[in-house]
Amino acid sequence: MVLSLAGAFYAEEQLFWNNTGNTYLYSNENGGLTRVITDSYGWASDKKVYIESYNSGFKLRFGQPNPNEEDTVEVIRVVKYSKSWERLGQASIYGANTAVSFVAGSCRCAESDGMPYIHTCHQTYKTEDGLNHQANMMPAIHESDMSITFLDKPNSGYVSHSFDQYMIAG
Repeated sequence: MVLSLAGAFYAEEQLFWNNTGNTYLYSNENGGLTRVITDSYGWASDKKVYIESYNSGFKLRFGQPNPNEEDTVEVIRVVKYSKSWERLGQASIYGANTAVSFVAGSCRCAESDGMPYIHTCHQTYKTEDGLNHQANMMPAIHESDMSITFLDKPNSGYVSHSFDQYMIAG
């Protein structure tokens, strides 16, 4: 199974040597381009796939902006694919106290027991001080039905002004 976060994955890991890699570029349904990058280590048991989605102006796409702070706006979409790129399902995150997705931080993922965990960041809706603050966001996706559980509630992982997120599979 391959998961795409509407362009949130990118090849950020750099090793001490180079490799030929495998990169595929194709036109996507939005009139832009999608780049799929895989590592080419024949000895690696945990091969990685990175997906980047670009709009028609060749700008990397991340989550949908929500400047009017509407709970009906899809701010993040997680898409489930088979290894042969058959679309198997999607999970949509609406509103989620998000004015801008993936801002001022990173996006990292891990999977355990049929659940991909996403640890990323967002700019929140305006607070009483009139500002949109940056904070972490931690959705987990149930692969079986693509339902979403949020793990970033107060006292369970929420961090205001997080700026860098890490995830480890357990």
